Order: sequence, then C-alpha cells, then structure tokens
Amino acid sequence: MLYLQLNTDMPSFISNTEAISVIVQRIEHISQVCKTKQRRQRYYSMALSIEGCAWIENKKDDLRDFLQAAEFLMDWSPEERASYIVKLCTQYLMPIDDIRLSSENKVPHFPSPAGGSSRNVSSSRLVT
Repeated sequence: MLYLQLNTDMPSFISNTEAISVIVQRIEHISQVCKTKQRRQRYYSMALSIEGCAWIENKKDDLRDFLQAAEFLMDWSPEERASYIVKLCTQYLMPIDDIRLSSENKVPHFPSPAGGSSRNVSSSRLVT
C-alpha cells in the first residue's frame, strides 16, 4: 500500500525519505523480534503488523487444521460453505486489528457456540 501511495499522482502525506525510514524501522524491528530467517520471512510475507503476525503465529496450528477441514469445500452445500467462511472471518480474521476497519478497531464480541452469553475475543500483543 505504501508503494501505491507513493506512486499515485495525488499529493502524499509521507515523503519518499519518510517511507524508506518506515520500511527500515519495520525491518529492524522484525529482525529484533524474529531471530531466525524463516520466521522473519513469514512475518514479511504476511504484510500485517507485528501484533497481527504474532497473533496468526500463535493460532497457526488451529488455523491450519481449520483450513484443512475445507479440503472438499466445493462439495458442501451453499449454507455449509457460507457458515465456514463466517467462522473463518470471526475466529481468525476479524480479531486482527489490521483487518478490521479503523472505525471498528474494537475487540469483537461473538455469541458463544452453545448460544449462551457473548464472549470477548482478545489478541495477544507484543510490546513494541
């Protein structure tokens, strides 16, 4: 997105020097947080905030299992597919601040699976 912003004809709120500085700072911070090359590459490829990357990393086993369960998604009924997509969004995407619109950047509340009271979904945060 930074690349697109800097290459549009519209005036930018950030100079090329500031943009480079932001990128360098992000790379330096990721290098401090992620000690292995493989982990750094995962963080870079996710294109999320450090907190978003860490949240996904903490959920990766559950997320992998959830995604693998949809191997035959196209064989499911439309209702089952829709339910799966809603669950993917509510459990794995919407809790990440980077994905929700800024005006909605509040921790979402979802009904409990048993239809009881709502539950609060919180993400783990790194201190940056």
